[in-house]
Amino acid sequence: MWTEEASVTAIETKYMTKRRRKTVVILEELDFVWCEDEITEYCQMWREGKPFVEIAEWFGRDPDEVLLLHLHLARKGRVRARKGGLKGGCL
Repeated sequence: MWTEEASVTAIETKYMTKRRRKTVVILEELDFVWCEDEITEYCQMWREGKPFVEIAEWFGRDPDEVLLLHLHLARKGRVRARKGGLKGGCL
């Protein structure tokens, strides 16, 4: 029989490298899924200097979701620091 506890235990066993007494899943309310077209559009808007808040509003996303996308893309080398930072500005 499936239980949530058994599923978490299975995930911990397979993927977790550290032992923990009690696992807490964070940010469950956020949507981490983006399609490639949205990512391409985000990168273009970032390069154009659009303010971060405006980008989040454009996608109808929680700003935290967009920030996590940006972090992911920065780690992959797909976006770089820009003049004006998150506030944006012309390049």
